[in-house]
Amino acid sequence: MRQRQEAWKRQREEKERQAEQHRQEEETRQREVQRQEQERERKIKEAADRIRWEKKQRQWAIEAEAARQRREVEDRQRREQAEAAERDRLHREQQERQAAQQWWNELSATQFGQLRDAVAAPVWRHQAARVEFDGPNAAAGNAYGIAVYLRRRLYGILRPSPASLHRLPPDVAVFVRNAREAQRIIDTGKIDPMRVVHFNMPDHEQMTLL
Repeated sequence: MRQRQEAWKRQREEKERQAEQHRQEEETRQREVQRQEQERERKIKEAADRIRWEKKQRQWAIEAEAARQRREVEDRQRREQAEAAERDRLHREQQERQAAQQWWNELSATQFGQLRDAVAAPVWRHQAARVEFDGPNAAAGNAYGIAVYLRRRLYGILRPSPASLHRLPPDVAVFVRNAREAQRIIDTGKIDPMRVVHFNMPDHEQMTLL
């Protein structure tokens, strides 16, 4: 009886040991399956992340190249616009110089001297002061006219070119020979008629002022 009990006990213990061993092996297997699944999911995620990152890098490269090309186009357009503006400015200045040359070619040296005298005489008569004139070359800054100074301050501009009145100093008087020249300047609409002074000189040369 005792032997049967011990044999049964040993059988039970062996079964329990085998069951525990099987349970541990199953747990180990399940952990390995779980580890492998996690590893597989990690690799899948890493691959997906890498693909997304590479896609972003390609997109950034495309956007950077597009931005570079846009900058090049914009820079080229700015250069072309600046060059066109510079050509236009030079062309306008050339036209102004030609118009000024034609404007002054209408006047002889005698007529120019008469105009200078007509401007200077009233100042000397009323203020006992002499006016000074710029050199014979009309300057662009004075609308291709001759600057007149009184006591070293700008007193007026002698015969500015109608094509260049936008270059005149503000509020300065303008002296011309006669009403025809005054009207040519006033008709531009770029100057207050009250600034224009003329001396009723004829268009032809005269020996003395009347």
